Amino acid sequence: MFSSKSGIKLLLLVVLIALLAQDGESGKKVVRMRYKIGDWRPHFGFHRPHLASQHRHLNRPRNHTSSYNTSMAARTALGHVLANKPILLEQYVARLVIGHKELCSGIIVSPTLVLTVVTCIVNVPLDQLQVKLQDGSLYAVNDATTAPGYSLDEEHLTLLHLTSSMDHMYEQRPPICWQAINAPHKVIIWSLNRQKTFTKTKDVPLIATNSCKEILHSKNGTDNHDGTICVMNKKITKKCEPTFGLPYEWQGKFCGINLLGHNCPNPRSVDVYVPLIDKKLYVAKKVIALRNTKLEDELI
Repeated sequence: MFSSKSGIKLLLLVVLIALLAQDGESGKKVVRMRYKIGDWRPHFGFHRPHLASQHRHLNRPRNHTSSYNTSMAARTALGHVLANKPILLEQYVARLVIGHKELCSGIIVSPTLVLTVVTCIVNVPLDQLQVKLQDGSLYAVNDATTAPGYSLDEEHLTLLHLTSSMDHMYEQRPPICWQAINAPHKVIIWSLNRQKTFTKTKDVPLIATNSCKEILHSKNGTDNHDGTICVMNKKITKKCEPTFGLPYEWQGKFCGINLLGHNCPNPRSVDVYVPLIDKKLYVAKKVIALRNTKLEDELI
């Protein structure tokens, strides 16, 4: 005669065998993981920073075209939902590279366009040039054209056209100033550190045009470029710092883009930028201002 405890143990053993048999018939292995999201397989041990797409699915069938397309459609829809949310300024700034060599930077203005300065691509083979995003993804460049609509003086700017489209979130245009920001305003300038990540220096004063011309002429024997503005930068470097294409920001907007790098070709206390202006927004603001003056009422 079995005791009550023995009976309970026997009953639990029978239930466990039945569960194992059921799992064996289904052909699927039951995996219980504490840190698991959906059907993504987590990594174990140390791994360098990587994307979610580098994880494998646990139970993805070999022929997963339909499910993959469905997930891509869901991602696209999610991108449109998030399009109304603000994007960090850092996500709009990309680096321009050839192989492992970093040349300069640029601002992403659409999923297929990157705004930069003409000095960034002088004597650069466009068929080898790539745009590198913060997550390490690369996009090939196939053309460079003029950049209308981003400055009152457009000769210093260029638009790089990509062979493939980036994320849908870049359909949301970057925040760009709608009017020129001049001295004595203070701005935030961008630079790259040794780890190739962006750093910012706050409260950097803009320099009046006449003073800028005097500094540049005394240092390099050259005059200031027309349609540009100077920013004070006394950072000491041993050689030219390729900050071409990096922006300065003011009140959360891109308001200028570096034209000549820092201490290039010789050391100096100022950096030269091209003022950025969203022309469409500039015209819209001016039209609204004219409407508010009610000139038609005065004429009548």
